[in-house]
Amino acid sequence: MSITLRQLEVFVAVARCGSVSNAATELFLSQPAASMALAELEKVLGDKFFDRKGRKLHLNEKGRALLPLSVDTLNRVDEIESKFSRKSSTHAGVFKLGCSTTIGSYVVPPLLDLFIKEFPEIEVSMNVQNSGLIIDKILNFELDMAIIEGNCHNPDIEVIPWRKDRLAVFCSPKHPLADKGVITAEDINNSKWILRESGSGSREIFENALSGKINNLSVALELGNTEAIKSAIESGIGISCLSIYSIEKAIRQKDLVELKTPFLDLSRFYYILIHKKKYKNQLLTSCLDFWQEYSTIKA
Repeated sequence: MSITLRQLEVFVAVARCGSVSNAATELFLSQPAASMALAELEKVLGDKFFDRKGRKLHLNEKGRALLPLSVDTLNRVDEIESKFSRKSSTHAGVFKLGCSTTIGSYVVPPLLDLFIKEFPEIEVSMNVQNSGLIIDKILNFELDMAIIEGNCHNPDIEVIPWRKDRLAVFCSPKHPLADKGVITAEDINNSKWILRESGSGSREIFENALSGKINNLSVALELGNTEAIKSAIESGIGISCLSIYSIEKAIRQKDLVELKTPFLDLSRFYYILIHKKKYKNQLLTSCLDFWQEYSTIKA
């Protein structure tokens, strides 16, 4: 008995979904059929690839080694079908793009219209979450490419600088600091803060900028949604720090006030992420070229 593409499809889907039943649903198979395909693969290769923790299946060491090879094989088969089928195009298929919250909400959407016009046969599936979760999805081959606002030091991921950004500290026009314009470290220490959740790229950059300069940061509220933070700040609860992309319109409309912090380095880059073991077929290469063309990075 030899390995089949169906067995590899089931294995990859289980790794992605965490259960055989969810993988079966994704692949439009019955659960017994999916279970049998996974069992046959394990029998042929003589290894178990998952550990069970509660109701979830997690890749073990052998499974983590098999995953990139399986994904690579399936991608190459897709490319063969695209190149040699008269009905197919090398620019057809699903492009799975991951974006951290700020990028997915404010930076990428204006470019999607251009992308769709250039690649009308490509279906874009965009996943927007905080940077930490997006990195996990890249590692698990759930995404073709990602653009994040946080740092990524994982050795299995290729990190490509994409676009420059800066964070801005801001408050409501009703806040006592609004008329001050330029604030001090003491002002930061004495203020109540509303910040993004841990794992957010914006939160990581802000805390890194404060390191060694601020002794005591009073965080009154953590929110996982940028618009919720802006609404809370507009009500006068405290002050915050977010990407200038996400608040520039509100500043122009005088709903928010930017507070200058010359003693903090709040500049950062957005980064494109691709798993180093991900096979770059023609579809992925073309998509990557498009996003790099719109990097507009300024030194």
